[in-house]
Amino acid sequence: MAKSIIIELLLLIISLSIQKTKCNIFKKILNIFKAKKEENFLNIFIATHKDFQNYRYNPVYKIIANDPSQLKNKYNLEVIYCDLHNEIKDMDNAYAEMSRIYHIYNLYKNGKMSSKYIGFNHYRRYFPFLDNIPDLDEIFLNYDIIVGFMLDMNEKSLRDIYCYFHICKNYDEMINVIKDIKPEYYKTAIEVSNNNIFYGKNMFIMKKKDFINYGKFMFDVLFEFDRRHNFKTMDDIYNYVTNYYGKPNEIQKRIQGYLSERLSTIFYYHYFNNSRIKVLNFVNGNQIVPKNSSNIVYKKENKISLSKIIIFVIILIFFGSIVIFIIKYFFRDFKIKKRKYKKIIYNNKKLKKWKNSKKRKMVLKLNHLNALPNNHY
Repeated sequence: MAKSIIIELLLLIISLSIQKTKCNIFKKILNIFKAKKEENFLNIFIATHKDFQNYRYNPVYKIIANDPSQLKNKYNLEVIYCDLHNEIKDMDNAYAEMSRIYHIYNLYKNGKMSSKYIGFNHYRRYFPFLDNIPDLDEIFLNYDIIVGFMLDMNEKSLRDIYCYFHICKNYDEMINVIKDIKPEYYKTAIEVSNNNIFYGKNMFIMKKKDFINYGKFMFDVLFEFDRRHNFKTMDDIYNYVTNYYGKPNEIQKRIQGYLSERLSTIFYYHYFNNSRIKVLNFVNGNQIVPKNSSNIVYKKENKISLSKIIIFVIILIFFGSIVIFIIKYFFRDFKIKKRKYKKIIYNNKKLKKWKNSKKRKMVLKLNHLNALPNNHY
């Protein structure tokens, strides 16, 4: 018991000294051990199609890409090959990041991966934390999902904005699909379409059960949308877009990708209570999130200087010597008390034997006779 208390005290002293010196090398070591201990706690997937520089080594982050061989993977993150399924293997460009989400959805649904929380972001858009993951258990006491983007469109509705930038009839057809195959979502879909709140970018952290329900809803609707348009390859989508605009349009080929952001907004509103959606505005590239945008701000890592390491080592030696002295003193005091206790037990046993011995009785008798006055005889 005493040893465990001393060890806890030592760890506390080390952690305090780390905070004092701000020596990041030891913070990294502690984060690595913490991440290994909680390796089934959180997975955050990074969707990418090319190399990127902005991440750190943290085992909770996992790269998911179609061709991992082209990635330099500077921070040695785990790489998952996105083996596209038959439904979208020929429409990867149209589905954009949703093709990666579909692959992750199948891994979790089929039990090939598991974690308490699942996160998703992009190679150049990510949540405002990299090394220091917040306490998700604490956040999820008051919220059910974390999203990376929310836009208040003022007087414009979700449908109005989609129709301004994209093919309007696709949005209405998506709503009809919801009405036919997900009727429990239809009322919410109409309300959200006329609302001015938009959760975009397809960035989230949610619990495993919620993610599986999210994936089922999303891909049931998107696959039915494809079936009604007879979309099977990118050529089908290119022809559809070209016929609509009268010329090729590379931007509008991402039909399912654009629809998925609106579909996610509908799901969030229906599945989660809107008051339990936590918004943490994303970081774009090297940009730092403004302090008023969220409670968690990612700060650029300071370079480790030799002076910081020396100061930390001196503090560690100082506190370590104090702890060693306490341990030695504690065991010395314990040994002295143990010796005294053994001696008392030994003396008590000896006294007990002496009290019951015939020799003692004779001595007591002689002492008694010697104490008598001479005229007693």
